[in-house]
This record gives sequence, C-alpha cells and structure tokens, in this order.
Amino acid sequence: SAWFLYVTAILLLATRWAPKPRVEVAASPTVSQALAMGLAQACAILPGMSRSGSTITAGLFARLDRRLAGTFSFLMSIPVVLGAIILKSPDLAGADLDWAPLLVAFAAAFLVGIVALRWLLRLVRHGRLWYFSIYLVIVATAWLLYAGR
Repeated sequence: SAWFLYVTAILLLATRWAPKPRVEVAASPTVSQALAMGLAQACAILPGMSRSGSTITAGLFARLDRRLAGTFSFLMSIPVVLGAIILKSPDLAGADLDWAPLLVAFAAAFLVGIVALRWLLRLVRHGRLWYFSIYLVIVATAWLLYAGR
C-alpha cells in the first residue's frame, strides 16, 4: 500500500543517522545483527515495504558496516528468489509458452538487476540510501492522489 511506501521512505531517511559500527569491518554479521535483518525481511512481506531497504536499514542500526549490510541483504534474497522459482515452476511446466521471449526477458532482467544492484551497493557504501526516500514519497503521494479520484 502507499502507506508502507511512506514507512519505507522513513526507514531509508533514517539511515542518515545510523550509528557507526562498533568494531572494525567484520567478515560476517553477528547472530543478533543477522536476526535483526531477518526480522526486517519478514516485515517486508507487507505491500510497499522494500525488502532490501528494510534489511539494510536494520543492519545499519544493528551497527553493521555499510558494505556488509548491503552484501548480506543481497545474500538474504537468494533463498526468497529460489523459493519463488520452486513455487512457480509447476505453473510454467504445464504452460504452452513461447520460451524465446521468456529467455530474452530473463536475460534482460538479470543484466539490469546486476547493474541496479551495483548501483544500490554503491549508494549504501557512501551513505546515500536515503535518496530513495524522496522517490518513495513522490510515488506514494501520486498513488494516494490517483486512488482518491
């Protein structure tokens, strides 16, 4: 919903004031940091909540290094994506599809996803994740204005 886009915008804006990591750059998150990020990922099932935005924000507020928060957030998405593939595969198996356009779309989405991920990780490393909050406020407001018609 549009309201959760506003919540995501607030979370991303709050990353400007995330505390610094307590220790030098760690190789992996602690159990409590991973748990905080996992709980944030669970909350992101709500429509309009960004999974990556929520998990990165949770990692930053759990005092995780920016680079590791972004990388671990990406790694946390792998089981989610694989689960969706497993759940949806039976639907595709029985469908009469022209596979060529599907494979082209998959390749295009994969390449754009890699570029977007590199860009996102760069924004996270430089403390500029909050830039997305501006976009989210615009989209949520437009959604509410459109829905109010």
